[in-house]
Amino acid sequence: MPEIIKQAIYNADKTECLEIGYQVSSDNGYIQIVPFPATIKKVPKTLPKKITSLSWAFKGLQTSSVEGIQNWDTSNVETMECMFYEAKSFNQPIGNWDVSNVTNMSGMFFNASLFNQDISDWDVSNAIDISAMFYGATSFNQDISNWDTSNVFYMYQMFYNAENFNQPIGKWDVSKVKNKNNMLFGAKSFNRDLSKWDTTNVYHFKPPEKKSNFNSYQKTNWTNNKNSSKSKNKNSRTR
Repeated sequence: MPEIIKQAIYNADKTECLEIGYQVSSDNGYIQIVPFPATIKKVPKTLPKKITSLSWAFKGLQTSSVEGIQNWDTSNVETMECMFYEAKSFNQPIGNWDVSNVTNMSGMFFNASLFNQDISDWDVSNAIDISAMFYGATSFNQDISNWDTSNVFYMYQMFYNAENFNQPIGKWDVSKVKNKNNMLFGAKSFNRDLSKWDTTNVYHFKPPEKKSNFNSYQKTNWTNNKNSSKSKNKNSRTR
């Protein structure tokens, strides 16, 4: 069980958080925000500096926006894993966040089906895991071609069922990526040239499904990678 450092305080109907709670994560020792109820509409404008994890913060969020988060200083945050997991109505501008210290963005917008905001200026240069980041984010189609992905190890299921995504990510540095299994599975609109990707370190990769528009797969060396396999990786992200 996580050790509660500070209890969260809410108004009567739990639509407004008056004081943000945080706890020591039992998994990794992060100072983790206490996840908000799905009904939350407003939070304090100041994020406590102690917080290093925003994992699962807005799981199942029922609203399209949360007043206050646009002002958060996230420069101390190291993980945003599943932050907006199943937040199916969420579509708020958060492109001004400082994510330069975040290493884990896996599942961040998992099934956040309406999210389609400009996050092109995010500094993701320290990100290691962006697997399933836009899994089921069916509306997302923003230009993130300038992201620095040079430290990323895990991209599996990143755009799984992201049906509208079709941006030029062919210049991404994926030389450290070990697993991109099902990365574009169900990304039906995607049809960009990825032939220049360095996939020499990839151990797990499954080609895009046949129903996809993606045809530049044939021009890549992915199938010839001596380390590639069709082995399955875990799908579930539930708590």
